[in-house]
Amino acid sequence: MWKNDKRTFGINLKRYLFAGLATVVPLFITFYFIFLIFQITNRFAGRYINNFLIENYSFYIPGLGLIFLVLITMAIGAFVSNFLGHRIFSFFDRIFHKMPLVANIYPSAKKLSDFLFKEEEQKKFRKVVLVEYPAPGSYSIGFLTNEGLKEFNKKTGNELVTVLVPLSPMPYSGLLLVLPKDKLLEVDMTINDAIKLVLSGGVVVPESK
Repeated sequence: MWKNDKRTFGINLKRYLFAGLATVVPLFITFYFIFLIFQITNRFAGRYINNFLIENYSFYIPGLGLIFLVLITMAIGAFVSNFLGHRIFSFFDRIFHKMPLVANIYPSAKKLSDFLFKEEEQKKFRKVVLVEYPAPGSYSIGFLTNEGLKEFNKKTGNELVTVLVPLSPMPYSGLLLVLPKDKLLEVDMTINDAIKLVLSGGVVVPESK
């Protein structure tokens, strides 16, 4: 009896420990990451301005580096949005795509960044669907990208659509499938939720409505 109680007590302690870790670890990582960003930006972007304020006015502005970085990022965004800035950025973009070592990192980082922050990239995906792939009885999540395939429809006699089956964890790349429309299973899931599902490798599953 005593042994069973002792074993149950040990199991409960272990369960409580892991439940606590599951709660604390993501919070710690999130706030530590925010803290690092705050510290780094404040150290490199806000240090000189804050030193000037302290020396001349005896006060400083916490988080000035982060504010400064956000403003700089917005200024860059405004610059590349006009004609001249877009031409200059396109020039350096082509160079980065060909530069040794940089070309192995920059294109993938840019594609992911465009996909996450540019609405027009996400709008290319019209619906979330399930397709029976790669084998009968198994299903893959996909994004419906196009339904106007007149030439394909005429050649096959079917109403065909294009579906991108993303490869985790990069939702912007994957396999392009041309399938009959009636073979798709539409899913009641937003594009953003499907992207989170792909990015997390299936770990982050949206709640059912």
